[in-house]
Amino acid sequence: MKPESQSVEQPTKFEELIDHVKDCVNTKSKLFVLRATDKASSVTGIAVSFLIFALLLVFIFVMLSIGAAVWINAKMGDSFSGFFIVAGIYAVVLLILYLGRDAIIKKPVANKIISEILND
Repeated sequence: MKPESQSVEQPTKFEELIDHVKDCVNTKSKLFVLRATDKASSVTGIAVSFLIFALLLVFIFVMLSIGAAVWINAKMGDSFSGFFIVAGIYAVVLLILYLGRDAIIKKPVANKIISEILND
Protein backbone atom coordinates (compact mmCIF):
# COMPACT_ATOMS: atom_id res chain seq x y z
CA MET A 1 0.00 0.00 0.00
CA LYS A 2 1.12 3.44 -0.78
CA PRO A 3 0.89 6.12 1.91
CA GLU A 4 -1.05 8.34 -0.48
CA SER A 5 -3.78 5.78 -1.04
CA GLN A 6 -4.17 5.21 2.68
CA SER A 7 -4.95 8.90 3.39
CA VAL A 8 -7.46 9.02 0.56
CA GLU A 9 -9.34 5.93 1.64
CA GLN A 10 -9.34 6.39 5.41
CA PRO A 11 -9.27 9.66 7.35
CA THR A 12 -6.31 10.14 9.60
CA LYS A 13 -6.64 10.46 13.35
CA PHE A 14 -6.07 14.20 13.04
CA GLU A 15 -8.92 14.52 10.52
CA GLU A 16 -11.19 12.50 12.79
CA LEU A 17 -10.28 14.77 15.69
CA ILE A 18 -11.07 17.85 13.60
CA ASP A 19 -14.45 16.34 12.66
CA HIS A 20 -15.22 15.58 16.31
CA VAL A 21 -14.27 19.11 17.34
CA LYS A 22 -16.50 20.56 14.62
CA ASP A 23 -19.39 18.35 15.77
CA CYS A 24 -18.81 19.39 19.37
CA VAL A 25 -18.77 23.10 18.48
CA ASN A 26 -21.93 22.74 16.40
CA THR A 27 -23.68 20.87 19.20
CA LYS A 28 -22.60 23.45 21.80
CA SER A 29 -23.81 26.33 19.63
CA LYS A 30 -27.17 24.64 19.03
CA LEU A 31 -27.50 23.97 22.76
CA PHE A 32 -26.71 27.62 23.52
CA VAL A 33 -29.37 28.80 21.06
CA LEU A 34 -31.94 26.41 22.54
CA ARG A 35 -31.17 27.51 26.10
CA ALA A 36 -31.33 31.20 25.12
CA THR A 37 -34.64 30.61 23.36
CA ASP A 38 -36.01 28.81 26.41
CA LYS A 39 -34.97 31.63 28.74
CA ALA A 40 -36.31 34.32 26.40
CA SER A 41 -39.66 32.58 26.06
CA SER A 42 -39.85 32.09 29.82
CA VAL A 43 -39.13 35.76 30.55
CA THR A 44 -41.59 36.81 27.84
CA GLY A 45 -44.27 34.59 29.32
CA ILE A 46 -43.72 36.07 32.76
CA ALA A 47 -43.85 39.60 31.33
CA VAL A 48 -47.08 38.95 29.43
CA SER A 49 -48.76 37.34 32.42
CA PHE A 50 -47.62 40.25 34.60
CA LEU A 51 -49.05 42.77 32.12
CA ILE A 52 -52.39 40.96 32.03
CA PHE A 53 -52.43 40.80 35.83
CA ALA A 54 -51.52 44.51 36.06
CA LEU A 55 -54.27 45.47 33.60
CA LEU A 56 -56.89 43.58 35.58
CA LEU A 57 -55.58 45.10 38.78
CA VAL A 58 -55.92 48.60 37.28
CA PHE A 59 -59.55 47.89 36.37
CA ILE A 60 -60.23 46.70 39.91
CA PHE A 61 -58.61 49.79 41.42
CA VAL A 62 -60.57 52.09 39.11
CA MET A 63 -63.86 50.49 40.09
CA LEU A 64 -62.98 50.49 43.78
CA SER A 65 -61.86 54.11 43.55
CA ILE A 66 -65.08 55.22 41.92
CA GLY A 67 -67.08 53.26 44.47
CA ALA A 68 -65.11 54.75 47.39
CA ALA A 69 -65.44 58.27 45.98
CA VAL A 70 -69.20 57.92 45.52
CA TRP A 71 -69.54 56.43 49.02
CA ILE A 72 -67.55 59.31 50.55
CA ASN A 73 -69.67 61.78 48.58
CA ALA A 74 -72.84 60.21 49.97
CA LYS A 75 -71.50 60.28 53.55
CA MET A 76 -70.39 63.91 53.26
CA GLY A 77 -73.47 65.08 51.35
CA ASP A 78 -71.25 66.58 48.66
CA SER A 79 -70.83 65.86 44.96
CA PHE A 80 -67.06 66.09 44.50
CA SER A 81 -65.17 65.87 47.79
CA GLY A 82 -65.00 62.07 47.70
CA PHE A 83 -63.18 62.14 44.38
CA PHE A 84 -60.69 64.70 45.72
CA ILE A 85 -60.07 62.62 48.85
CA VAL A 86 -59.47 59.45 46.82
CA ALA A 87 -57.19 61.37 44.44
CA GLY A 88 -55.25 62.71 47.43
CA ILE A 89 -54.78 59.21 48.80
CA TYR A 90 -53.45 58.08 45.42
CA ALA A 91 -51.13 61.09 45.29
CA VAL A 92 -49.64 60.09 48.67
CA VAL A 93 -49.24 56.47 47.49
CA LEU A 94 -47.61 57.71 44.28
CA LEU A 95 -45.19 59.87 46.25
CA ILE A 96 -44.23 56.93 48.48
CA LEU A 97 -43.70 54.69 45.44
CA TYR A 98 -41.65 57.36 43.69
CA LEU A 99 -39.39 57.94 46.68
CA GLY A 100 -38.87 54.21 47.25
CA ARG A 101 -38.93 53.13 43.61
CA ASP A 102 -35.52 51.44 43.74
CA ALA A 103 -36.27 49.31 46.80
CA ILE A 104 -39.97 48.75 46.09
CA ILE A 105 -40.08 48.27 42.31
CA LYS A 106 -36.71 48.23 40.54
CA LYS A 107 -34.75 45.71 42.63
CA PRO A 108 -37.51 43.09 43.03
CA VAL A 109 -38.31 43.17 39.30
CA ALA A 110 -34.62 42.97 38.33
CA ASN A 111 -34.03 40.14 40.80
CA LYS A 112 -37.00 38.21 39.42
CA ILE A 113 -35.80 38.57 35.83
CA ILE A 114 -32.23 37.61 36.75
CA SER A 115 -33.33 34.59 38.77
CA GLU A 116 -35.55 33.44 35.90
CA ILE A 117 -32.71 33.78 33.39
CA LEU A 118 -30.15 32.02 35.58
CA ASN A 119 -32.53 29.31 36.79
CA ASP A 120 -31.64 26.01 35.12
